[in-house]
Amino acid sequence: MIEVQEHRTTELARADLEEEVASAIWSRYRQFVEVDFPSPKTNQRWRLTPKGYVGYLPLSDRWGLVLQPKLPIESLFSMLEHAYGLDSFRFLKGSFSCSSLEEFYAVLAGELAARVLRRVRQGLHRGYRERHEDLGFVRGRLDVADHVRTPWRTSIRCCVDDQDVDTEDNRLLAWALYLAARTVTGSAETRALVVRGYRALSGTVSVVECRSSSCASRVYDRLTADYAPMHALAAFVIDHAAPHHARGDVRMLPFVVDMSRLFERFVSGVLRAHVGTGRSINVQERLQPAGDAVTFVLDILVRDGNGRPIRVIDTKYKDATAPAPEDVAQVVAYATAVGAPEAVLVYPCKIHWTAQLPTVRVRALGVPLDDLAAARGRLARDLL
Repeated sequence: MIEVQEHRTTELARADLEEEVASAIWSRYRQFVEVDFPSPKTNQRWRLTPKGYVGYLPLSDRWGLVLQPKLPIESLFSMLEHAYGLDSFRFLKGSFSCSSLEEFYAVLAGELAARVLRRVRQGLHRGYRERHEDLGFVRGRLDVADHVRTPWRTSIRCCVDDQDVDTEDNRLLAWALYLAARTVTGSAETRALVVRGYRALSGTVSVVECRSSSCASRVYDRLTADYAPMHALAAFVIDHAAPHHARGDVRMLPFVVDMSRLFERFVSGVLRAHVGTGRSINVQERLQPAGDAVTFVLDILVRDGNGRPIRVIDTKYKDATAPAPEDVAQVVAYATAVGAPEAVLVYPCKIHWTAQLPTVRVRALGVPLDDLAAARGRLARDLL
């Protein structure tokens, strides 16, 4: 297992990393990790630098790459819960060994439930199930062997293939959600999501015990391609129906989290939870100034009860002691375009800066993530 930390360069001796493994990182995951191959520039050493993502990436049966966050792991998973940022995960094919926590188990169970609910709305995949009936006419296939054995019977024994959602593909999901509904110890929202997913299946799909090994090596087509990640999640839940804080090797679905996107969703999620009446929160609002081909995408826009913009908020997931000029120019342009009197830059570090421009007041607000309770309080207090 190779461990690297977010936004920090890790150097490895040339002999410590197989070239084919490094090539796999570069060819498959270079959007997540920058790879510098041994050269005179790197003093003949490997250099790996994560690009603002954390998570776990499979490389081969023997190698895995761990992208560690710079904040405590508990804070990362708590941010996921508060932001309800399951869509920040970018699930990848394959699996490899890593360690687990209760909070992570809850997040994965919630992701499974969300995917199941989405598939239920689209329609569960149906399979054919053979059923034998004695009829007065031929329907389906004639059971010739039965007629040979009992030629005196006047009824016609037929084999009928009916379409049904009670298939093994769906039973695996139902069993995993049944276990998750009884073991998830995450937030009330996550538990409610898991229960909803379980109830959506239990009415039409048999809830029977399944082995996690049944989730592996299944065959999918274009109609069932979205079952592959659901079965990978189901295998994790079935294997760990009673999670605990002890560390251990498990087989799980690798993932990466876009920390910039997660930080933005965390901030907007906190504001939405505390906005109350007389304010509204708009996220990722698109704006195209009149007669201009440029499109602005505002991270967060706060409006008053009459719909007037009062504050533009732009999140910047990076360390800084003072806001960069380009960050200030960007958020001022956003505020000017919508007519908001205030623009705020939010950083995940200790920073405090204020400037009064002719038409816009600009602030830089720091919310360190090592204490999420304090961070949530400051966001709600200073931005609402």
